[in-house]
Amino acid sequence: MDLNKVQVAEVFKVNRSTVDTWIRRGCPAKKDGRQWSFDVGSVVEWLIEREKTPHELDLSRERARLAAAQAEKTELEIQKIRGETVSTEEVELAVSVMLMNFRTRMLSIPSKLSLRLTGLKNTAKIELMLKEAVGEALEEISEYKAYPD
Repeated sequence: MDLNKVQVAEVFKVNRSTVDTWIRRGCPAKKDGRQWSFDVGSVVEWLIEREKTPHELDLSRERARLAAAQAEKTELEIQKIRGETVSTEEVELAVSVMLMNFRTRMLSIPSKLSLRLTGLKNTAKIELMLKEAVGEALEEISEYKAYPD
């Protein structure tokens, strides 16, 4: 079944300019004067075959992608030099140190309070002392600075 350019665009749900591009790239078509004629089966086969082979690189698009990637890399390097960014390794180390300090602080609460709590019968007072100790540890971690000014 033969179709014209407008019909091919409608059947394949593309713009007419896309059909023009297909023609330039080798889509099977016959030209009769100013009119193009397409065999639907041949166009389908051509599109399927085209999908199997690697697409031509659009050099201007690839150059633009490369330029954007290089600009982003340069920007990240500048931010690193200015101290505006840190590496993931530095963040991991800082968080590890912070958590180790917090762990040590939390584990020290029982030995720190055990003598003061011995003999106390007032559970409200015991609870208050424990909350204060935990609160101090939490406050310490909230004020932690990996890189002091």
